[in-house]
Amino acid sequence: MGYLAEHMDQSNGFAPLFQAQLELHEPDLVFVPSLDSNAPDCFASMVERLINDIIKMSSLIPRIALHHETANYEVLCEWQISLFC
Repeated sequence: MGYLAEHMDQSNGFAPLFQAQLELHEPDLVFVPSLDSNAPDCFASMVERLINDIIKMSSLIPRIALHHETANYEVLCEWQISLFC
C-alpha cells in the first residue's frame, strides 16, 4: 500500500502507475477505462479491486512475531489503507 501511495504523489516525479486514454469511438470520444464511476468496469472499480486483492493477499502472510495479537498482516494492511482514504 505504501508503494501505491508513494507513486500516486505527484511531487515524487515517478512514472504513473495507471493510465486512462481518450479514444475516438465514433461518434464519441470515450475514456478507456471509463472514468464514469457508474460504469461497470470503470477506473475507480479497477483500483478498488486491486486494493481488495492486496488486502486478501495480506491475510495469507503469517506473522513471525508471536507477541502480536493477529496471525497475519490483514489488519495492518486495512489500517494503512484507512490512512490514505
